[in-house]
Amino acid sequence: VGGAEALQNFANWWTYYGNRNRAMIAGITNALKGLTNMRVGSFPFVDPPALNSNLTMYDMGYSTQKATLINAVRGLNAGGGSTPSRRGTAYMINQFRRVDNGAPVRYECQRNAAMLFTDGYTNDSGGNLSTIKGYFNGILGNPVNDQDSALGAPYGGPPFSGGVASENTIADYAMWGYLTNPRPDLPVGRVPIPSSCPTTGT
Repeated sequence: VGGAEALQNFANWWTYYGNRNRAMIAGITNALKGLTNMRVGSFPFVDPPALNSNLTMYDMGYSTQKATLINAVRGLNAGGGSTPSRRGTAYMINQFRRVDNGAPVRYECQRNAAMLFTDGYTNDSGGNLSTIKGYFNGILGNPVNDQDSALGAPYGGPPFSGGVASENTIADYAMWGYLTNPRPDLPVGRVPIPSSCPTTGT
């Protein structure tokens, strides 16, 4: 039913969206193609770079840089059987702390965001987890520990707490990054707040 057109539609879907890896690549590249006023970087989550290495940022206002990034994303392979969510989160947070010429944060007024795409529960453990703890304790100068338990709902209480106090979770690393100013060398309070966002807590 549907003939050649339906078969072609299915072939297109299978080619670009037929599994999680292809669907992720299609979603990211479609989002990138219309961007201009933004700098973007990408790293393979299944095998994150060394925690203290620098991510390359690409200026979407330059067609050659955009093409380089899109081609790199197209080459991503989700295979490998690993879900190192803690390492990925740690690496992502550290990028915002950089002060070199290629750093993601350049100006006190710029908005910044990061996303991790994963399909499963983290399996960072043993030596990997010890490496991450040492990374935060040694390079950042203070342990992460339990960052969110004292914050109250929804962070330290229901529905996300699970009812059991824990530390060094992905949420703890993410919350550390949220609560800590990654660039204390820049003035604070300069990022414009959209008019649709409240300026006081509720």
